[in-house]
Amino acid sequence: MSGERADGVPERFEVIETLVEDELEVAQRCRDRVLGREVVLKRPGPGLAEILGAEGDPERSLREARSLAAVTHPGVQRLLEAVEGPGGPILVLEPVPGETLAERLERDGRLPAAEVARLGAELGDALCAVHAIGAVHRDVAPRHVVLRPDGSACLTGFRLAKFTVQGAETSIAYDAARVPEETRGRRPVDPRRLVPTYPAPEQLFGELANPRTDLFGLGCLLYRALTGEEAIPELIGRGWQPPRDPRRIVSDAPRALGQAILSCLGRSPVGRVQSAAALRDTLRALETEPARRAGRPKLLAGIGAAAALVVAAVLVPGWGDVWGGKRGVPVNTAPHQGVRGGEQRVYASTFNKSYALLIGIGKAYEANGFEALDNAEGDVVALGDRLRELPGDWDVTVLTGPQASEQGIRAAKRDLEKKLLPDDQALIFFAGHGVPHEKAKGGWMIPADGQSEKEDPGLSKWIRFGEFASFFQEASAKHILVLMDCCYGGRVGTTRAGPLLVDYQERFLTMRAHVIIASGRPNEVVEDGRKGGHSPFAEAILAALDAEGPALTSTKLMAEIEGAFVEQRISHTPELSYPGEPGVFVFRLR
Repeated sequence: MSGERADGVPERFEVIETLVEDELEVAQRCRDRVLGREVVLKRPGPGLAEILGAEGDPERSLREARSLAAVTHPGVQRLLEAVEGPGGPILVLEPVPGETLAERLERDGRLPAAEVARLGAELGDALCAVHAIGAVHRDVAPRHVVLRPDGSACLTGFRLAKFTVQGAETSIAYDAARVPEETRGRRPVDPRRLVPTYPAPEQLFGELANPRTDLFGLGCLLYRALTGEEAIPELIGRGWQPPRDPRRIVSDAPRALGQAILSCLGRSPVGRVQSAAALRDTLRALETEPARRAGRPKLLAGIGAAAALVVAAVLVPGWGDVWGGKRGVPVNTAPHQGVRGGEQRVYASTFNKSYALLIGIGKAYEANGFEALDNAEGDVVALGDRLRELPGDWDVTVLTGPQASEQGIRAAKRDLEKKLLPDDQALIFFAGHGVPHEKAKGGWMIPADGQSEKEDPGLSKWIRFGEFASFFQEASAKHILVLMDCCYGGRVGTTRAGPLLVDYQERFLTMRAHVIIASGRPNEVVEDGRKGGHSPFAEAILAALDAEGPALTSTKLMAEIEGAFVEQRISHTPELSYPGEPGVFVFRLR
């Protein structure tokens, strides 16, 4: 039996019922005449077929099929086969009996807390299987969860699923009316474009989705199921607002359940629970707790630290107005690896000598018409003094004022590259003005002698962020940390200078550590701090280096910076990225 009918359904299938039919998708319950079984057929709707055809991306139309084909899990809808259709591949899926979570919530309003905990544990386990194959769902939402007659949950709706590829562009665009001007996507928006029900902040900023993007969606889903309300109803349309504690809405809900849900809802992926497995295990533990302990918190390892940061990691614009000037000129995440006592000796064996290049530019900017920064020079001087007090034989170079000219910075960078041996570690810190590139992801840092574009149309004295990103390829040191305390500093993490020309196999403690921590995200302006003090970023770093203990890792440092920003209500968000190798940079403490 071959051929297809006018509606595009192959003759082999007898249509029993149309489940969904819109511009983006057609889903039909069918009988497979050849195999004598009931199936669900899904194919692109006319609008999506037109979009896919216009984009000329045959791979995109197969993402859902490939994602589903690679997953074998009882909590994930099973793909039986894929057949070609006139508008793209037609997926032949197992029928999942039951109703969607969206339908259940429409009828009942919300679910009992115990059922929400069980639902979250099951979906967390399903996402573990999805993430294990290197895919992200990208649209975890009530309409994509089917509740079977026995109450178990099944994750469906993989039409936005995508395998994660480092450096790839996101393919999701958003309605500009829902997103502030500064966060709008770079592509024209088609009103039929597929968009997630609960887009995570990083998606709204046009950045890549990752497993913790799915956890944000799951957190929104569980919040809705527990409270009957949306966690973040405005998304980012009117500025980011933190979700209320669910127990303020449902007073008898277990505190630990509320904390687990909030641990998914951090503005930054780094501030969320680190894996679907950690969330699943916590929610499973809640299922077994006696009812009399329902109001007492019980968080397992891996979720407590994230929950502590989550509520305030969603920062409201305007909170940072008490701080001083901006470190910019307007032109237009790894799981924490803790260090316990006794490990200093192990970490010390991974590097030989420590070098730091600290660049701070303040009053010198006035000579060329840029705003002077009150604290930048004091920040690097204080950091240099602190590093010299630490173990590790630190060799510190500090450039301030006229020393931090374009030639001075480049010469110091070249000198540092020549000094470094493979078992050394290097730290670069820049405090000054950062400027975004208007048509690209990158930008520039302005040296002390940098001139305005009017005076220097070729920007010959500005230094591209890419030149500091290239340090990871050009320097032989195994451990490198770049700290950017300037506006748009997060763009350094998006600038790639080419692959490492090194082939190696190393154990975890000796693996390369290529780390960037910026005081703000790629499109954020950052604060200089109160006059006579330090910037929020430098202040948090200095406090972390002054702590007691054998060592401080880069991931722990990031957590300390985030915590300080939350406590002080700083309006920008620090960002951690790994341009090369995601190892751990270590400061040995006193």
